[in-house]
Amino acid sequence: APQAVIMGGGVSQAFDLLSDRIISTVNRNAMAPFRAIKIQPAELGDNAGLVGAAALVWDSEKRIA
Repeated sequence: APQAVIMGGGVSQAFDLLSDRIISTVNRNAMAPFRAIKIQPAELGDNAGLVGAAALVWDSEKRIA
């Protein structure tokens, strides 16, 4: 069970405009135990994917070395 849902990319840039609709959709469609889950924008915004990709490369390089 996730503790939070982090919205990244373009959604994180417009999170304040979309959050009410996202939360109401989750409350309507999610199973009861997941309706109170914290939903928040990614702190890295549009850069979240880039940082994640860099972390994967960094991790794979550390395993090779």
